[in-house]
Amino acid sequence: MMFKTHAAFGLLIAISTFYYFSNINKFLFIFVVFVSSVFLDIDEKHSNISHKLKPLSTIISFIFKHRGFVHSLLFIILFSATIFIFLGNYYIPFIIGALSHLFLDALTPAGIKLFYPFNIKIHGFFRTGSFFDYILFFLILVLIFFTGISKMGNYISLISIFHSNVAYANRPRRLYK
Repeated sequence: MMFKTHAAFGLLIAISTFYYFSNINKFLFIFVVFVSSVFLDIDEKHSNISHKLKPLSTIISFIFKHRGFVHSLLFIILFSATIFIFLGNYYIPFIIGALSHLFLDALTPAGIKLFYPFNIKIHGFFRTGSFFDYILFFLILVLIFFTGISKMGNYISLISIFHSNVAYANRPRRLYK
């Protein structure tokens, strides 16, 4: 799938799931899911993420073939364990974003080797950059819009309650004699 399809799907998954993880900062949760939804393509030297992280990408793409180790459950487990050691519960949004990436790549003919190093390939028939990829991207954007509005409604309610309480507490007071 295209970079923008991975990014949009990652954002959709992030705003759909962050309510379930109250012990993690919501904005960091969304950010980590979003970044990890595109990060796995770092093993492909022509991807957008590779251009942004050139030195790291050069090393990874030299060592690993595209859609090999980096597109596997083994990589996700090992990288998540590293995140857990250094950042605690932020391994959870990484797993969510990375699995969203694998799900979309499994829909393409190139597929993924989910159980790397075993040569079991999971693949579909939707080509990257195809009409379906664009349709999927726009459908995801529509879902983001409606999901965002429904989630933001709760935030707007909380903000207005907070704002009215602060405004009431800070109201100008008249002094009577």
